[in-house]
Amino acid sequence: MQKNLSILTLKTILLILSGIVCIVFSAEAQKSKYRGKAKPKSKVIYSARTSSKYRSKTAYRKPTRSSHLVSSVIVSNPTIVRSQAAFSFTSRWYDFGDVIQGEKVTHTFPFKNTGKDPLIISVVQPTCGCTVTEWTRTPIPPGQSGDITVTFDSKSSLNQQNKTITVVSNAATGNERLYIQGNVLPKR
Repeated sequence: MQKNLSILTLKTILLILSGIVCIVFSAEAQKSKYRGKAKPKSKVIYSARTSSKYRSKTAYRKPTRSSHLVSSVIVSNPTIVRSQAAFSFTSRWYDFGDVIQGEKVTHTFPFKNTGKDPLIISVVQPTCGCTVTEWTRTPIPPGQSGDITVTFDSKSSLNQQNKTITVVSNAATGNERLYIQGNVLPKR
């Protein structure tokens, strides 16, 4: 940062995974007029509500770099961007029927990105350790397909089993859920 720089504009993007919302705002840093004993103290608090009114509060603290200080934060009319990625599954349920205890059952859930933005899957989380997941880890362009493979290990299970798999992504609809079920029979 140059010493004669009087205004510095920073753009910050906040991503909120539940629905992926980007809030873009600017902050201004101005040259500090405080030299000597009266050094300012500062704490910047951002307060943004979901309504159209946004505000910010600023207090002061000692500058962290030579003579520059963030003296005001402007949060007005932030840009809110929602992802336009979307899942289209052929089926969200799979019934693996009867299996003998100790068998592993695998099923693949194919899907298509029917949205306008690339679809990015962050994590595919099963409800228990008996289920392992694999998924397309690269961004899926609009109109393209991917898949999520689920493997259920029945070695520690008996009787009716119902499992939920949560898919966390940048889809406009938020988290997606997939379901597997079946009946585990004891070994003979």
